[in-house]
Amino acid sequence: MTEGHRVTEDWMGTPVETLEDLLRPGLRAVCIGINPAPDSVAAEHYFVDILLGWIYALVAFWTVKRLAELLAERRLRQARSGRAFT
Repeated sequence: MTEGHRVTEDWMGTPVETLEDLLRPGLRAVCIGINPAPDSVAAEHYFVDILLGWIYALVAFWTVKRLAELLAERRLRQARSGRAFT
């Protein structure tokens, strides 16, 4: 059975409704869980867990913060070399 990303898999002889794997070549990281929680299946969404949501938010924050730092460093180097844009 497939409906959206829902699939039914056999797990230890019992059919279990879960969400299909969404993997593609070139991924740099993969978060792995045993089976999506029933809440995830009902919501048809992979990350319903509040703690996991916070982890993703922190990763996004630090990624954006680091990008801003890199851009600021680049602008400072350009300003010091006389090539800065205003």
